[in-house]
Amino acid sequence: MISDNNKNRSASVAHGTYNAEGAGIKHDAGKLQWHLLPMKYLRGVVQVLMYGANKYAPHNWRRGMPYTQVYNAMQRHLDAYMDGIDNDADTGLSHLDHAMCCLMFLKAYSVEFPEHDDRFINPRNQIGREELTNA
Repeated sequence: MISDNNKNRSASVAHGTYNAEGAGIKHDAGKLQWHLLPMKYLRGVVQVLMYGANKYAPHNWRRGMPYTQVYNAMQRHLDAYMDGIDNDADTGLSHLDHAMCCLMFLKAYSVEFPEHDDRFINPRNQIGREELTNA
Protein backbone atom coordinates (compact mmCIF):
# COMPACT_ATOMS: atom_id res chain seq x y z
CA MET A 1 0.00 0.00 0.00
CA ILE A 2 1.24 3.47 -0.87
CA SER A 3 1.54 5.85 2.04
CA ASP A 4 0.00 9.30 1.51
CA ASN A 5 1.99 11.82 3.54
CA ASN A 6 0.29 14.70 1.73
CA LYS A 7 -3.28 13.75 2.65
CA ASN A 8 -3.98 17.07 4.37
CA ARG A 9 -2.84 19.27 1.49
CA SER A 10 -5.54 21.47 0.05
CA ALA A 11 -6.65 21.19 -3.56
CA SER A 12 -5.66 24.27 -5.48
CA VAL A 13 -5.50 24.30 -9.26
CA ALA A 14 -4.55 27.99 -9.21
CA HIS A 15 -1.44 27.23 -7.16
CA GLY A 16 -0.54 24.16 -9.17
CA THR A 17 -1.34 21.43 -6.67
CA TYR A 18 -4.28 19.08 -6.84
CA ASN A 19 -4.86 16.32 -4.38
CA ALA A 20 -8.18 14.53 -4.60
CA GLU A 21 -8.75 11.92 -1.92
CA GLY A 22 -6.30 9.12 -2.62
CA ALA A 23 -4.78 10.84 -5.67
CA GLY A 24 -1.15 11.68 -6.26
CA ILE A 25 0.41 15.14 -6.05
CA LYS A 26 1.48 17.07 -9.15
CA HIS A 27 3.20 20.43 -8.71
CA ASP A 28 2.28 22.62 -11.70
CA ALA A 29 2.83 26.10 -10.27
CA GLY A 30 3.95 28.50 -12.99
CA LYS A 31 2.99 26.15 -15.83
CA LEU A 32 0.40 26.96 -18.48
CA GLN A 33 -3.13 26.16 -17.35
CA TRP A 34 -4.75 25.16 -20.63
CA HIS A 35 -8.09 24.42 -18.98
CA LEU A 36 -8.66 28.19 -18.78
CA LEU A 37 -8.83 28.48 -22.57
CA PRO A 38 -12.28 27.72 -24.02
CA MET A 39 -11.20 25.53 -26.94
CA LYS A 40 -14.67 25.45 -28.50
CA TYR A 41 -14.17 29.07 -29.60
CA LEU A 42 -10.97 28.13 -31.41
CA ARG A 43 -12.61 25.52 -33.63
CA GLY A 44 -13.61 28.24 -36.09
CA VAL A 45 -9.99 29.40 -36.28
CA VAL A 46 -8.99 25.84 -37.14
CA GLN A 47 -11.66 25.82 -39.88
CA VAL A 48 -10.18 29.05 -41.31
CA LEU A 49 -6.71 27.46 -41.24
CA MET A 50 -8.08 24.38 -43.02
CA TYR A 51 -9.69 26.57 -45.68
CA GLY A 52 -6.37 28.38 -46.20
CA ALA A 53 -4.47 25.09 -46.34
CA ASN A 54 -6.79 23.91 -49.11
CA LYS A 55 -6.76 27.20 -51.02
CA TYR A 56 -3.01 27.94 -50.79
CA ALA A 57 -0.99 25.19 -49.11
CA PRO A 58 -0.78 23.68 -45.64
CA HIS A 59 1.24 26.01 -43.40
CA ASN A 60 1.49 28.65 -46.14
CA TRP A 61 0.93 31.36 -43.53
CA ARG A 62 4.08 30.22 -41.69
CA ARG A 63 6.17 31.65 -44.53
CA GLY A 64 5.37 35.15 -43.28
CA MET A 65 4.11 38.24 -45.07
CA PRO A 66 4.05 41.98 -44.51
CA TYR A 67 2.32 42.90 -41.26
CA THR A 68 0.06 45.46 -42.94
CA GLN A 69 -1.29 42.86 -45.37
CA VAL A 70 -2.51 40.71 -42.49
CA TYR A 71 -3.68 43.72 -40.47
CA ASN A 72 -5.74 44.95 -43.43
CA ALA A 73 -7.39 41.54 -43.84
CA MET A 74 -8.17 41.45 -40.12
CA GLN A 75 -9.72 44.92 -40.24
CA ARG A 76 -11.85 44.00 -43.26
CA HIS A 77 -13.24 41.02 -41.35
CA LEU A 78 -13.89 43.12 -38.24
CA ASP A 79 -15.51 45.87 -40.31
CA ALA A 80 -17.82 43.37 -42.01
CA TYR A 81 -18.77 41.91 -38.64
CA MET A 82 -19.49 45.37 -37.21
CA ASP A 83 -21.65 46.05 -40.28
CA GLY A 84 -23.81 43.09 -39.22
CA ILE A 85 -22.37 40.48 -41.58
CA ASP A 86 -21.53 37.41 -39.50
CA ASN A 87 -19.96 35.17 -42.13
CA ASP A 88 -17.47 35.72 -44.93
CA ALA A 89 -19.12 35.43 -48.36
CA ASP A 90 -16.19 33.49 -49.89
CA THR A 91 -15.67 30.92 -47.15
CA GLY A 92 -18.98 30.86 -45.29
CA LEU A 93 -16.95 31.01 -42.08
CA SER A 94 -17.27 33.54 -39.29
CA HIS A 95 -15.65 36.93 -39.82
CA LEU A 96 -14.60 36.81 -36.16
CA ASP A 97 -12.81 33.49 -36.72
CA HIS A 98 -11.01 34.99 -39.71
CA ALA A 99 -10.04 38.03 -37.62
CA MET A 100 -8.74 35.84 -34.77
CA CYS A 101 -6.70 33.88 -37.29
CA CYS A 102 -5.19 37.10 -38.64
CA LEU A 103 -4.38 38.27 -35.13
CA MET A 104 -2.62 34.97 -34.44
CA PHE A 105 -0.63 35.45 -37.65
CA LEU A 106 0.40 38.95 -36.57
CA LYS A 107 1.53 37.64 -33.19
CA ALA A 108 3.55 34.88 -34.83
CA TYR A 109 5.07 37.27 -37.37
CA SER A 110 6.08 39.73 -34.65
CA VAL A 111 8.17 36.96 -33.12
CA GLU A 112 9.35 35.04 -36.19
CA PHE A 113 9.47 37.64 -38.97
CA PRO A 114 10.51 41.05 -37.64
CA GLU A 115 11.92 41.79 -41.10
CA HIS A 116 8.34 41.85 -42.46
CA ASP A 117 7.35 44.70 -40.13
CA ASP A 118 6.16 47.37 -42.57
CA ARG A 119 4.13 49.44 -40.13
CA PHE A 120 4.49 53.20 -40.26
CA ILE A 121 6.23 54.25 -37.06
CA ASN A 122 5.89 57.88 -36.11
CA PRO A 123 9.33 58.98 -34.85
CA ARG A 124 7.65 60.96 -32.06
CA ASN A 125 6.22 57.71 -30.70
CA GLN A 126 9.48 55.76 -30.56
CA ILE A 127 10.02 56.22 -26.82
CA GLY A 128 6.51 55.09 -25.96
CA ARG A 129 6.70 52.22 -28.46
CA GLU A 130 9.80 50.76 -26.83
CA GLU A 131 8.08 50.80 -23.46
CA LEU A 132 5.00 49.07 -24.90
CA THR A 133 6.94 46.35 -26.71
CA ASN A 134 8.86 45.49 -23.54
CA ALA A 135 5.69 45.22 -21.46
